[in-house]
Amino acid sequence: MYQASRSLGVIWSDLFRDKVFLFGLIFKIVFIILFIPEIQTEWFLPFIVEAIESPSVSPWSAFVNSGGDTLAFPYGPIMFLVHLPLTFLGWVVDVFTGLSYFSGLGFRVSLLGADLLLLSLLLQQFEKHWRGLLLHYWLSPIVIFITYWHGQMDLVPIVIFIFSISMLRKSKLISSSLILAASVAAKHSMVIILPFIIIYLWFKRSVIADVYKFIIYFLLTLILIEGLFLFDAGFQHMVLENREINKIFWLSVSMGEGLQIYILPLVYLLLVYFTWRLRRMNYDLLLATLGVAFGIVILLTPAPTGWFLWLSPMLALHYSRGNGGSVILGVLFSFVFVIYHFIYSSGSQMIFLEDTVVLINI
Repeated sequence: MYQASRSLGVIWSDLFRDKVFLFGLIFKIVFIILFIPEIQTEWFLPFIVEAIESPSVSPWSAFVNSGGDTLAFPYGPIMFLVHLPLTFLGWVVDVFTGLSYFSGLGFRVSLLGADLLLLSLLLQQFEKHWRGLLLHYWLSPIVIFITYWHGQMDLVPIVIFIFSISMLRKSKLISSSLILAASVAAKHSMVIILPFIIIYLWFKRSVIADVYKFIIYFLLTLILIEGLFLFDAGFQHMVLENREINKIFWLSVSMGEGLQIYILPLVYLLLVYFTWRLRRMNYDLLLATLGVAFGIVILLTPAPTGWFLWLSPMLALHYSRGNGGSVILGVLFSFVFVIYHFIYSSGSQMIFLEDTVVLINI
């Protein structure tokens, strides 16, 4: 018999009595206070602070026109809105104290909030794997490294996407479509999950009109959020034409006479086709298929470090359900990943607050 999920309020009350959760929470709070990721200070924060100090209808065009780095913020309006409130509060504190620290702290607290929300959504849907999810998601070295040391923001579209499919599981189609549009409007890469959700709806529900309703609400919401920005030169240059787009066509096979076969689009379309040919789809299979789709994109491109966060919910659930062998492989993968990117990817600076703010490169 189907058992209704507990409310997020009940989940939260139980979490704050869990020692594993509290250990991870304290560790992450200390981390965001002491460590400042370089890519945030170089790219993300200047963009948002510029938007605060010089408000504009299009922060992207304003930033480009002011001479800002065009690589600074290749994300959509939802990503900007998620980080704006706490970054603004930190900026206000910086103005009164003469420091340049609290705006970045507010930015990092926003990421912690996304992390907490993602954990609570996973626990609400898969409560019987409570301990495993705390160990394999909340204390995941990969999630901690990418989010709090390297400083990427991919947890934001992922938590919105997980929220969307949780609504889908409850048969709240309109809510799910609106939230999924918000996920895509945070990071356009999330659009790769849309065909699989449509297939899920097609086989799961007997009313085909619901599938069309989902698609229409999704498209209308996305147009409402991003429609005006699509004609904005700064948004086009920074978001729609960002350098990550070309990675889709990075791996190819030359067939001669200028003919190229691009491997990633081909493999992705084959996955969509074989998913359709299964002729059945439940929620667990949907999550597994989405994990495969994300994995294909990551493995067949020179993926940025942040893209590995896309797999974090699915991998945590897999490890929670799996045997000791899969957990050992997961631990080994996490260890190798963190060591490799600690050496070759950008990291953080450490801060000590005494009479002045001192930044020490690690």
